[in-house]
Amino acid sequence: MSSATVLQASAPPRKKVTIPSLMKKMKEGEAIVQMAVYDYRSAVVADRLGIDILCVSDTGGMVLFGHRSTVSVSFEEVMFMAQAVDRGSRYGLRMVDMPYWSFHVSTEQAVENAGRFVAQANAEVMKCEGNRHHVRNIEAIIKAGIPVQGHIGITPMRMAQLGGFVAQGKTSARALELVDDARQMVGPIPSLRGAYPPSFQDLHRSHPDHRGCLHALHDRRAGAHLSGAGAHGLHDAQGARAVRRQSRLDQSTDRGRGAA
Repeated sequence: MSSATVLQASAPPRKKVTIPSLMKKMKEGEAIVQMAVYDYRSAVVADRLGIDILCVSDTGGMVLFGHRSTVSVSFEEVMFMAQAVDRGSRYGLRMVDMPYWSFHVSTEQAVENAGRFVAQANAEVMKCEGNRHHVRNIEAIIKAGIPVQGHIGITPMRMAQLGGFVAQGKTSARALELVDDARQMVGPIPSLRGAYPPSFQDLHRSHPDHRGCLHALHDRRAGAHLSGAGAHGLHDAQGARAVRRQSRLDQSTDRGRGAA
């Protein structure tokens, strides 16, 4: 019997990730790992790796379908990816990134579209990218019984307004806006911040009404303060500053073809 077989036999069976189990990990100071997945095979691998949250990100529309930004990714395309991930996932918490203009118009639209992801793709959590101006519609989703993870800071749906993939909260006024966004968008599970300067964390912690939500925020820090964001490149396009390129799979593929 190989050592790998012994280790596999001795390892306790993995349990389904739930919001209470994530809250327990956060309370005990354990890392929560969230991974963007777009298809069946990626979901299978993510489950084998022990990933906590499988996020069907709208960036899959760029990776799989060639969209230039997430703004043009359709509801149907995200649904297609979410259904594939559902088929491949058994343990990770399944989160779906609500695409552009799928929850922005009204509370009724937000609840209906979130409900479709639950009913048709077995989604367990929605991820809503926005700010304090979207709170009313996001609250409607939560009140309907569907958990939400808020996403603030670098928000790709607002690239034209933000001026590109640049760290947010560099000025005191903008940092206070982000603190207010984080305070109002605290949902049942940790919120996701985009890239931000290190001073933002201190400001957020010192804010008189952060309601204890700082510890519940994942971060993808900018520049030298990057933490946890990585990519394995399959194309030549320059990635955002807040993404560490772990490898260049496109170059490895080219070398493999040359050797053949």
